[in-house]
Amino acid sequence: MNRLPIFLVLLIALFLISCQDDEKPINADLYWEQTACADPWGANSNSTEAEIKEALEEYFVEQKLFGARFVAIETVSSGPFCEACGCTTGKRIYVSASLAEQEKLIQLGFIKL
Repeated sequence: MNRLPIFLVLLIALFLISCQDDEKPINADLYWEQTACADPWGANSNSTEAEIKEALEEYFVEQKLFGARFVAIETVSSGPFCEACGCTTGKRIYVSASLAEQEKLIQLGFIKL
């Protein structure tokens, strides 16, 4: 029995799996470049992920964005690049929202993926 076809199928499957785009977290539509202390929801770079999630979700309610939700935080660079309050930390805060709410989030400074 020739095992070459089975080996080739497995090799191709492994190749395709390794080439998947891992840049976008599951179910995220937009992201925010976290700042040291200038994010409008009041959390700062020393806040825990749970504190950021809670503050962000309260901010969404204040902005009447009832379908928006926190998805994840990911470190994308080694920042911080400066010590000022408005400097980015190298972390992205990913959120998900309905298409209607995405436009308002973009106006508030979120970036579409």
